[in-house]
Amino acid sequence: MGKQVNKKRRVLAGSMEPCVHTLGTEKFAEWLEDLGVNYVAVKLGPAVAIDELLNKVQESHPEIVAISYRLGDLHVDEIVSQLVEKALKRGLGPKISGIRYAFGGTRPAANLVRAMTGQKVEPDKFSPTEDRHFDLEAIAKECAKKEGFKDFFEIIVDDYVTMEELGQFAKRTPAVKHKELTWSDELLERIKQVRKRENRPILRAHIGIASESIEPTIRGVEELSDAECLEIVSLAPDQSSQAFLAKFVRGDEDP
Repeated sequence: MGKQVNKKRRVLAGSMEPCVHTLGTEKFAEWLEDLGVNYVAVKLGPAVAIDELLNKVQESHPEIVAISYRLGDLHVDEIVSQLVEKALKRGLGPKISGIRYAFGGTRPAANLVRAMTGQKVEPDKFSPTEDRHFDLEAIAKECAKKEGFKDFFEIIVDDYVTMEELGQFAKRTPAVKHKELTWSDELLERIKQVRKRENRPILRAHIGIASESIEPTIRGVEELSDAECLEIVSLAPDQSSQAFLAKFVRGDEDP
């Protein structure tokens, strides 16, 4: 018998069209890769069309498909409906293929996906009413009748996910019920709680100062860093550049 080779466990990650926010889903894929249990991250980048995503799934045979949508809940019903229906037609549904699908988004978007796939809707104390565009009870009743929708996503996460929950998903360990944590509604106290309990950042912000050079932006980042008021600074070009750069690098498209 030949030497046994550990099978690589691919994690396919990307944000769904037209969203170009890839930081969360790519960091999730990288985190899985860093666990040391043979996950390999395959990053599709921003604004991935559903057909493109499913083509890549068929090509790469991933264990996990992680998608995100950070633009609120509008159009998420259409995106998820098309994804589920097209995946089932291609034989890529989780029950048939064994693929573990994961969704990440804002709380309104995540709750919409929870309602669509028969999962528990989480309390939403902080999203403005105008940011919630769906009757979740009605959506849940409608989607309960649709084949393949229930539990399509093995995990649905938003800004309130804990590292413990992600760890249970990654290692396929049963969820352990602990005494429910009481989180502060005050931002500064919440930051302290997250740092103490999970040792991770909570604040991220974009910065980009309109100028003929990048120097004013550099000075701005230095001031924010010295003031210790932010933990992650996000630098990015415009929407079109973000949407097409990854495709250009891969050779899929010339912007």
